[in-house]
Amino acid sequence: MFRATWNPNPNVHPHFIIGNMGRYAEIMSGINGDLICNLRDERLTAIPAVNAFHPNINLIISGNASGRMVAWEERVKQPPLEEDKTMLQPQVVINGKHH
Repeated sequence: MFRATWNPNPNVHPHFIIGNMGRYAEIMSGINGDLICNLRDERLTAIPAVNAFHPNINLIISGNASGRMVAWEERVKQPPLEEDKTMLQPQVVINGKHH
């Protein structure tokens, strides 16, 4: 069962994250339900059923049923593309090693 998780930061646009069967997580607007972005990576081989926002920094953790997790961190694109200046990039950690 997938459960939506709200971003606890009251200073940003209200939004939540939820995993889906396509092996990625979706960030949705809490105002109108529109899709804000998909968090996906070809290295994800299972459904990110559990997701959480870090309370103080721009970090999202996604976990699956096998116990693996991915940390998504907001980074500035180099060079910036048009109006969108940030993109979430996966940080895959397996057995304590970054991949």
